[in-house]
Amino acid sequence: MALVKCRECGNDVATSAAACPKCGAPVRRQLLTTRNILLAFCSLGMCYVGSCVVLNLANTPGRRHSPTVAVGEPKQVDIGPLLREYGANELQADANYRGRTIQTRGYVEKLGRDAFDSIYLVLSSARGSEPTDLQCQVSNSQLQSVAKLSQGAHITVQGKVDGLILRTVIVSNCELVGM
Repeated sequence: MALVKCRECGNDVATSAAACPKCGAPVRRQLLTTRNILLAFCSLGMCYVGSCVVLNLANTPGRRHSPTVAVGEPKQVDIGPLLREYGANELQADANYRGRTIQTRGYVEKLGRDAFDSIYLVLSSARGSEPTDLQCQVSNSQLQSVAKLSQGAHITVQGKVDGLILRTVIVSNCELVGM
């Protein structure tokens, strides 16, 4: 049983009471305010949009993919030109890389877990001034290898290019293949 202050006399009154036992004033009921309703709808809306983004990342059936290369034959790609190409023309870069397995070298700029508890690495080139970032989504089986890395480490990764999201080139199913 929650207690509220009486508006008239300041006495503590149970929220289940119809009136204050001291002065007889009616007890003010807690109503959903417009602000609370708006916050609830905004929260639900953000959850919906977030779910749509995640589902879109996981499954993009409507997008045209470049032919994939067999897993044993990754395309060797320099990270700097890849990032600059995506920064200059996403559609052309998608035609060249999207859906393909690539292997590239870069410097670890950031590593950690995202909001969905997935492991990721952000890599940059030696220049580090490209208009986009490369984010490698790493499986949990690679946790021990990734945990040994530090910011600035020069590594080689292999994975499938999923395309550009915001300013980040996403590479999924990444594996560390060299340090």
